[in-house]
Amino acid sequence: MKPNYKRIFILVFCLVLLGATATIAIKSNKKKQYDTRYPDVVVKTLTNKTDGFTVNYPSLDIPKIDVILSSYAAGKLADHITKHPSKPNSQKISYEIKHFSEQTVSILFKEDNTTAFQLLTFDIPSQKMMTINDLFIKETDYLETLSNIANGEHIQTRGKQTDFNQFIVLGDTLLFYMQAEQNLKTKSNGHKKKSV
Repeated sequence: MKPNYKRIFILVFCLVLLGATATIAIKSNKKKQYDTRYPDVVVKTLTNKTDGFTVNYPSLDIPKIDVILSSYAAGKLADHITKHPSKPNSQKISYEIKHFSEQTVSILFKEDNTTAFQLLTFDIPSQKMMTINDLFIKETDYLETLSNIANGEHIQTRGKQTDFNQFIVLGDTLLFYMQAEQNLKTKSNGHKKKSV
């Protein structure tokens, strides 16, 4: 009896199609987690399977910003793996969207049980991360002016750009976040806010 290649081909094709459909159905059943304050923002998580350390970060559906946030999260996970190889660790880096408007978004990242944080602010139309240089005319001595204001509030600064790169743009107000070690009057959450 000759094998019927046409029937074998149809049978194999159907099995492959069935397998592909089942795989798609399983993947689509994984529920996305959404931010509690911003329902259109998807919460993404990177986990070190060795020790359980996780980094949560938002996906804003803004392509270039999402790439930067994903890279930031991957970098934090890689730093953790380098500094703490094979130690069990249930800590995580979480985020909070501090401000979200049509023009800017500011996201605060903080690791459990530390006072360290990182505040990233993005210009939404250009999809670029902002620095203090983006806000002031370069020929002005804005760093000295900002340092004088901060020092008047008992916040120690070195008068460098990096002292002022963690900020939120709220209309015509700048809200600066300073690391605890820059601060003479440290709050328990590790950062001090100052509006200018």
